[in-house]
Amino acid sequence: MARVYFLFLFLISPLSSWLFISLKVVFGNFKNHDIKSFVFISCCILSFINTLKVPESDLINYVDDFNSIFDYGFIEYLILKGKEPLFYASNYIIFHLSNGSEFFFIFIYSFISYIFILNSLCLLQKLMKFDDYFLFFGLLILMLFPNLFSISAHLIRQFLASSMILLALMRYVAIKKSPFVLLVAASLTHSTSLVFFLMYLPLMSKEIKVKNYFNLLLIVFIIYMLFNIFFDKIIALFSSVPFVNYIILRMANKGQGIELESIGYLGLLLFLLNILLFLVVLKRYKYNGLNLIFNLILFLTVFVLLNYQNTELALRFGFYLYFFFPISLYLFVGTVSFFNKKLLFNISLLFIIIFEVWFIFKLFYGTWEYRNLEYLILYLPQKFL
Repeated sequence: MARVYFLFLFLISPLSSWLFISLKVVFGNFKNHDIKSFVFISCCILSFINTLKVPESDLINYVDDFNSIFDYGFIEYLILKGKEPLFYASNYIIFHLSNGSEFFFIFIYSFISYIFILNSLCLLQKLMKFDDYFLFFGLLILMLFPNLFSISAHLIRQFLASSMILLALMRYVAIKKSPFVLLVAASLTHSTSLVFFLMYLPLMSKEIKVKNYFNLLLIVFIIYMLFNIFFDKIIALFSSVPFVNYIILRMANKGQGIELESIGYLGLLLFLLNILLFLVVLKRYKYNGLNLIFNLILFLTVFVLLNYQNTELALRFGFYLYFFFPISLYLFVGTVSFFNKKLLFNISLLFIIIFEVWFIFKLFYGTWEYRNLEYLILYLPQKFL
């Protein structure tokens, strides 16, 4: 019932709805049903903000492709796209369910992605059993992390696929559910997600030892070198299999000629912090699942550094690391809270303020432009006046 009330308030004033549910969580001692309502409203407000984004760059391509569906039948459209069939099948269904609404198109993909992301942290909380406050802290950091939000309505396919991977990983780590179906779904949404099948390697869940990391880094380096040396032969071998051929080209960034801005020092700093924060967590907790998450972070970091000069490839796989940074921060704060809870409460509050200011700054002065942001304060009454 509370969720219906907050949803009704959301239609009048999205920001007020989110602020009220946040206060209800805090003053209601972080009850489970309040947390669920907070997750729901948070996903709604982030998705709503994305609908206010002025289309540019990749979003223009996604919107144009969505509008073109009117001219094609279902099978014809999938054949035309010839890649990542799950995403484009979903596109087709969303187009006809929404009567071609661009608002619904952007909102639903953002909402589903953030539902997966925020619920992933709720699953991890079941394993870690931190104080409920730290779950709320982690959820706030996840939703307010601007580097993550900025790609949610930009690289829509990769963002959706990444959210599936995060959910698959946390389901496996926290409640021992097979990640296979979600990993396949992610790979059929964005082909670079295939790299996460590496989690099935026994080495990826090994306890932290120098020897294990040396073996892992050696394997990464050997695979990387062999792939580059025999690229022409590999692509020739699969030239008659369009989908596999496309995946190999995307993984190698061949034939596209795209040069983007580099990840930059901030990105590299965040990737390094990912590792350092996680190492502190692993000193206290010896769960195999945490080893798996850390090894995936380490693998991706090494891969990005090896391909730092290949800007698109570094960014593509670097984006996956952005999903892990708020998780690492949540684990770190929850872990060290055992030493001085009052101090850590104040520090975490400072983190929340920093992320809120950072999020708002990027919203108004960042790369992307948003129109009618006043709708966050008053939506339906202003919309129809």
